[in-house]
Amino acid sequence: RFFAMRLIGYLAVADGFASIFNMCGVLVDTAYPAADGAPGDSPSPLCEVQAVGLLYFNLASIFWTSCFARTLYRDVALPAAT
Repeated sequence: RFFAMRLIGYLAVADGFASIFNMCGVLVDTAYPAADGAPGDSPSPLCEVQAVGLLYFNLASIFWTSCFARTLYRDVALPAAT
């Protein structure tokens, strides 16, 4: 039971950081000028940080959710079958 609560805590932390990176979207300017001052297609460094953070924490959220689902299955469905 304590293990399941820890999993929920880790899931909440991962979702919290994913939300923070989602909110960073209002600060990101996607049009980053090139080195010569002309507008370029290069993404801004903050945009790249946001992309990495979103990918990491959304994937972590999926993994923590699957771990929690497996724990629930182990604790609820397997004892009922025996």
